[in-house]
Amino acid sequence: MFGRMDVLKRYIVITFGCTLYAAGFALFLEPAHLAAGGISGIAVIVTHFLESVDSGTVIFLLNLPLLIAGSIVFGGHFFFGTVWATAVSSAMISFAEHFVYPPAADDRYFCAVMGALFTGIGMGMIFRCHATTGGTDIVVHLIQRKIPDMKTGYIFLFVDSSVVLAAGVVFRDISTTFYSGLSLAANTLVLNLLLGIALHLRRGGELLHGRIQHHAHGRRRNQINT
Repeated sequence: MFGRMDVLKRYIVITFGCTLYAAGFALFLEPAHLAAGGISGIAVIVTHFLESVDSGTVIFLLNLPLLIAGSIVFGGHFFFGTVWATAVSSAMISFAEHFVYPPAADDRYFCAVMGALFTGIGMGMIFRCHATTGGTDIVVHLIQRKIPDMKTGYIFLFVDSSVVLAAGVVFRDISTTFYSGLSLAANTLVLNLLLGIALHLRRGGELLHGRIQHHAHGRRRNQINT
């Protein structure tokens, strides 16, 4: 069971991760028409044809069936965290699109790298709280459940490459495919790095805790013997 403070901390971290994720998408990826995979990438393609609809709304609507599937497979703890992350990130993306001017939409290399950095860090924070931003994240978690040894970032790379290729076809621009693929690759590296560091820190903490417990047990045993 999770205490109230644990739950509060979890949702604070998820919210901060959503803020970074939304900033990366709304300020860098979408203005440069970079569909770097996922539901957000699909949203870039959809809003290219439906300009009157903002990306945040499209992302939320596309996520609904996947959220239902995720709740059935992973349970309530995953479901509520993911619903919160999806709702918050979608709302922040919609807000940013209407009220924040993108800093450098013409520099696609800069947008690709910065978008990957922001979204990668944001996704890493959300994943560490056992939630996702919905969409293909849920698909990735389903695959990882079947193949636990496969790195999360590589699964994303496999799943999201199709969205990158679709963006190139829709926008009829080879540079779009290139920069979208660059952003996707950079996002994969950032996500793998963050999750790898978090895993090593957790294992190190568990090892340290075990040694402390072993040392304390040994001291108690010596005191009893004396």
